[in-house]
Amino acid sequence: MGNQMDIALPNGTQVPGGHPFILIGPNGAGKTRLGTAIARLNEGDRIPALRNLQVEVNIPMGMADRMKTEVNNQRKSLMQNPWLLANEIKQLMSKLMAENAESAIAYRDKSITRPGEDPEETKLMRLSGFWHRHFPGRELDLSTYAPKAKSTIGRSEAFYPIQQMSDGERVALYLAARVIDAPEGLIVIDEPDVHFHSVLARQVWDDLEGMRSDCRFVYITHDLPFATSRRPAQFGIVKSEDAVDVLPLDAGIPEDVVTNVLGAASFSVTANRIVFCEGVGGGKIDHKFYEAWFDDPDTAVIPAGSCEEVIQSVAVFNSVDQIKGVKAIGIIDRDYWPDSFFSALPPDITVLGVHEIENLFCLPKVFEAVGIHLHVETEEIAAKYENFLTKAKSSFGGVLFNKQVLERVRRRVSCSMVRLLNGVRPHEELATVKAAIIGELDPGNWDFDPLLIFDEEEAVLRTGLKGSAEDLLRLFPGKAYLGHAATELGVKADRLIQLVCSALLLPKEPEMPNDPAESPQSAALNKQLIEAMRKHLPPRAE
Repeated sequence: MGNQMDIALPNGTQVPGGHPFILIGPNGAGKTRLGTAIARLNEGDRIPALRNLQVEVNIPMGMADRMKTEVNNQRKSLMQNPWLLANEIKQLMSKLMAENAESAIAYRDKSITRPGEDPEETKLMRLSGFWHRHFPGRELDLSTYAPKAKSTIGRSEAFYPIQQMSDGERVALYLAARVIDAPEGLIVIDEPDVHFHSVLARQVWDDLEGMRSDCRFVYITHDLPFATSRRPAQFGIVKSEDAVDVLPLDAGIPEDVVTNVLGAASFSVTANRIVFCEGVGGGKIDHKFYEAWFDDPDTAVIPAGSCEEVIQSVAVFNSVDQIKGVKAIGIIDRDYWPDSFFSALPPDITVLGVHEIENLFCLPKVFEAVGIHLHVETEEIAAKYENFLTKAKSSFGGVLFNKQVLERVRRRVSCSMVRLLNGVRPHEELATVKAAIIGELDPGNWDFDPLLIFDEEEAVLRTGLKGSAEDLLRLFPGKAYLGHAATELGVKADRLIQLVCSALLLPKEPEMPNDPAESPQSAALNKQLIEAMRKHLPPRAE
């Protein structure tokens, strides 16, 4: 809950409370002009949708007071001319850095006479903390006037200037800096979700709202999943630049409004089925494959991150009645989770029958279909698949096998611990809650035996390595052996993935009478792949 303050609307209506207020409506309804009017009327701040986030290698140096004046002048200009691009990111970063430097100097001087006091948390420090919470694989160095970023994912760890950040990274940096630097009161944000995938948008704004509990947030959007993620949510249905219908707090959006918004909305709400999958897009296998599998105009595929984030995204989307006629489902990897975890999942979550997405490309019938397509001799395909299985199983020795046991034990024990703590109930006395938690975590009260779990999981994996292809694909991660399957077929792993995805994307009808993409051979591969994967996946179309 944000700052308790009424929002005055141009038509004289007041929106009391401290919860977010969300303006929705199709393009052309006047949302931006209305948002600007609300910001002016309430003497609030406004973050426009049009943003020039190009930055130079070096941030200009300046005194904090002077940079504050420049930033304020820019904001006043945008308030008077809402159609202009926001162009103050350089001055804003310079202001935060100058304030941070002045704070450091003041702390140094104060520590001479009053040692032992903690330094103040500056806005730049809060910005850095925000960044590392939401981009854990990318470091941000704001210690100099030449800010740098570094990806710690993969082998390359070289720093690069912030001007080379991705669009999403720069948007996150700018929005966080603007919100952190905003004065107390009302903040109007136009299109808060641009360049973010759905889960990141929700997490970013949850965090920023928490950081600025002294502010009340007004969002302007036509992204209904994001809008309904603001809880408690109160909606204003924009009729024109000076007319808005305010709905009751947490009321559903009328169906006719949803229909109008869908007509001009982003990809995430233009379908009647939303599929949340693991991964974060950007060419990852999950997104690429599922877009090929769900080759259906009424289905949209959205990467949501981890397994837990997929489940959360589906729950958030389906838990409210605002979006009528649109259903969300989720697909998660089997991974190392125990059967008890799957049995507790809601019916709108599908679990792969194999360990992870890479394993689908190693299914016996997929291997056979691709082999035939690549003109491998029919009598050699079975032998090549056996060679693949031998190589795949032999790769899980030593440390790699031990890692599989560790991961399975970790997930199973984690589920058991969660179940124990779920039995603890809130109480008016905190000491009672503490005692209940300590009691549940006492090994003497556990309803499971870690040693027995370890022995059982080790036995399952050792048996699996001696078992069938189905056992291997269900229990062991395909990332470790997808390359072996591709090699037996005479191609690289990337080529195998591309070939399968392309075959799934064959047009329903040939575009031209002699279209090579619809050759009998390609059409046969398409049908064989669909048949091989059908039992592992939700239906391709509604």
